[in-house]
Amino acid sequence: MNKQAPEGLYEKLVENAGDVIAVHDEHGIIAFVNSRVQHYPGLTAIETMGKHYTDFIHPSEVERFQEMMERAFAGTSVVDFQFSVAMPDGSISHWIANGDVVDVEHKRLLMAICRDVSESVNLKSELVNRNKALAALSQVAVALSSCSDLDEGLSQALDQILSALGLRLGAIILKDAEGKLRIGATSAPDLGALSAKAASAGKLVSLEAMERGEWILVPNLFDETVDPLIQELSHALGIEAFVSVPLLRKDNVKAALSLGVPPPADLSPDQTEFIQLAAGILGPAIENAALHADLTDRVDRLAMLERLARSRPRGGYLKTGA
Repeated sequence: MNKQAPEGLYEKLVENAGDVIAVHDEHGIIAFVNSRVQHYPGLTAIETMGKHYTDFIHPSEVERFQEMMERAFAGTSVVDFQFSVAMPDGSISHWIANGDVVDVEHKRLLMAICRDVSESVNLKSELVNRNKALAALSQVAVALSSCSDLDEGLSQALDQILSALGLRLGAIILKDAEGKLRIGATSAPDLGALSAKAASAGKLVSLEAMERGEWILVPNLFDETVDPLIQELSHALGIEAFVSVPLLRKDNVKAALSLGVPPPADLSPDQTEFIQLAAGILGPAIENAALHADLTDRVDRLAMLERLARSRPRGGYLKTGA
């Protein structure tokens, strides 16, 4: 029985591998790379071979890569070495390499299998950033629950939300027990003024979101079905799509978060999840802040009445006879 591998088998295995297989000489020149590299726009195996690794490694990591090469040629295996590559399209890809130095025709070559881990690295980075944003938002919410200036607290919360979502325009709308609407926070003076105009006319989408307790997405603010006043507001702000999210629905106060989003109001799953989490944090905080503000107002009124009482003559108002 012939146990010898069929001719060309190893070459096919290398060329059809799901990872990039690269070979460097002692000077850092790429002596070989398999065709997997062509999976990335702007890269080909033919053009890659013969170039120095510094033509590809991200500039900030060249020194680390050189140190890894030196250790490898000194006899240390490459194990889960992480590095980044500056891609031709300007993006950054992230890799993990494993390999060893081998002798081929009296030449010492570093052969490494390189796996693209960009997706997991980017997801981890996004998760870290989201957790940081939520932690910052939680701190704002804690401060908001007992703040003396509700509008200032809401403005800080709105800034955190917009920053985390990569958006530039938004507002938090409040409605008190008497049905009066007001702008609790806004990212732009024009947005506040125009939103107040729409609020006074009862045309705000946020009002509908508050009453229905549901997300409202408007994918095209210039559709003929959209109220002209809302279209005026949208045109002035340069937004084409809109989403309004209920934050709180209580008897004493209602609140909604409104955001200008790219058309057609398609939010990514991460953005949607963050907004849901933010709403869960802000809702109770706004309720506590409203209760705190109401209690503070009552205390102030009682103090005023007490001062008025103390200012009266001890004997009360005296009547004089004729």
